[in-house]
Order: sequence, then structure tokens, then C-alpha cells
Amino acid sequence: MKKTPLIDLSSREHTQMLIDLRKLLRPYGVTLSLTGRDAVLELINASASINHEQVKQIRSSLVQLLPKTQDCYLTGEPYEKVICENCQGPLYLDSPTPREQYVACGCGHLLLFIIEEQRSHVRQDVRLEGLYRYEGENIRLGEMVVVNLSYSGCRFRVFAPHDIALHDQLQISFTLDNADQTIVHQIVDVIHVKDDMVGANFIASEQLDHNLANYLGVSWVKR
Repeated sequence: MKKTPLIDLSSREHTQMLIDLRKLLRPYGVTLSLTGRDAVLELINASASINHEQVKQIRSSLVQLLPKTQDCYLTGEPYEKVICENCQGPLYLDSPTPREQYVACGCGHLLLFIIEEQRSHVRQDVRLEGLYRYEGENIRLGEMVVVNLSYSGCRFRVFAPHDIALHDQLQISFTLDNADQTIVHQIVDVIHVKDDMVGANFIASEQLDHNLANYLGVSWVKR
């Protein structure tokens, strides 16, 4: 079944806005076809970060013509998943830029991926050696080094071939480079895997609150 266009392109005014916007975006290296299925969304997304008054005006006018969207607030991690409210199917954020992305689900429902201005917790570059363990059908144990750390998650590099997959839950442990050489033990949910690099969110605990908050200089209150 042919989808209903997001914007009425039989309107000469609407079509002219798309043509004008594409022309304004060319000096910024943006070249898009107006005949593609998602041409309207691609132009709106491509112009999101362009600091040009006329571009902003046309983009704003086009956004006002879009049907109602499902707002999805994300952290900006690659491949974050959201669920379409209309068909319950999963959609993934491929890239954290631009900050706002309009995405059309295969069912025709429109979603707005909104990247929060800042992560809920600032991340720090680190180098903390540790181990990861997966207890599924086959127990897996491997060495890793945490290269990026926050109060709510981390990114780590593994040293050997692996089969870690999206949304695996792993037990990890690593040693902080503080005076006490504190060992952190946590369970994490994998949210990103690319080659030997793994991104994960911590599944919070009281030990996490105390050790990492002090290490990262985050204010905390023990419940």
C-alpha cells in the first residue's frame, strides 16, 4: 500500500519550500534528491544544525506541516532503541547528530528522536583494566579496559574475539585508579557494540552510588 505523503506535495507553496531549502543547503555540502520517499525528513534533519536565518525559517515552516510525532528522548549513544507506539516495532538511532531527527517508521508513524543537551552524567576518559563475564548458555570470561566512564555507564575495549551482542547483560569488574585502588563490580546492559568496543549502561546499586560518585566527583545521597 502506498504511503500518504507526510506533506502535501501537490501544494506549489510546499514544493517551493523544499526546493528553496535544498538550494540553501548546497553551500554546506548537503545534496539531497527531492524524489526520495523520505526527502522531506532528510531535508529537515540536514538543516537542523545549520545556523542560517532563512534555513531556520523554512525548516520551521516544514516542521509545522508534519503530522503529530512521537517524541523520544535519547542520550545520543549510537544504536539506541525506541519502540513505535503505533506498531510496537523497534527503531534505532544510527547517529547522534543532528540533535533532532525525524524518523518515519515502516508503519507510517512519525517519531522525533531528541538528543538531550547533555548526558545525564558527564563522561570521563579513563584507562581502567578489568574483566567481563557473561553467564548465558555458555559462560564467557574476558579481559577488558574501560576507556570512558560515567556515573551511569561506561565504554570498554575487549582484547580477544567475542560474541557480545546488543542488550546482553554482563558482569564486569574494574579497578579505579584512586588511592584505594577500589574494585567496582557491576552488572551492565549492553547498548552498543562495534568491533572490539562495547558501550553499556550500569544497572544501579548502592555500591555503584558510593564508589563511582566519589571517584567522579558526583554529588550523591545514600538512601
